[in-house]
Formats: sequence, structure tokens, C-alpha cells
Amino acid sequence: MLDENKEQINTVHENDLASILLKLGLKEKIEKKEVKCKFCKTEISFENIYSFLPESGSVNIICDNPSCIMELMKYLSEKDKTKSEA
Repeated sequence: MLDENKEQINTVHENDLASILLKLGLKEKIEKKEVKCKFCKTEISFENIYSFLPESGSVNIICDNPSCIMELMKYLSEKDKTKSEA
């Protein structure tokens, strides 16, 4: 049982990244340089993936740029706030 003050964190080991990207249909797109960061539009590579963000049946990827990580935290916080108000 999770302590109510703790959150679950999902992680991906780097050895599993390629297979996860393949399952999501993103591996080939990343290899072809067709995937951009949701926030800064930087080209995503296998080396700069920070996070996956599932939305509306698709998956956005966030790069490891510190400003994008902060933007992601802000985005998720506002999304949670909107959910709790509904």
C-alpha cells in the first residue's frame, strides 16, 4: 500500500527505451528526425528524451532541456488543478 504522501514514479531503463519507443510507434520517427519536443520543438533523439506525455490517444515527448522540464512540471500541475476543480 502506498503512503498517501508519496507518489508513484514510472521510469524506463535505458536498455528498454528502444523497445518502448517501438511499441509506441515512435522509434522509426525518432530515427528519421520527425519527433519534436512538445514545448521547445527541439528535435528528439534517443539521447535527449526526458519524459513521455500521453495525451488524447497520442504520446508527446519532452526533451531534457531544463526549461522544458520546468514547463512540464507546470503543465502537469495545472492539469491536476483543473481535474480537481471539475
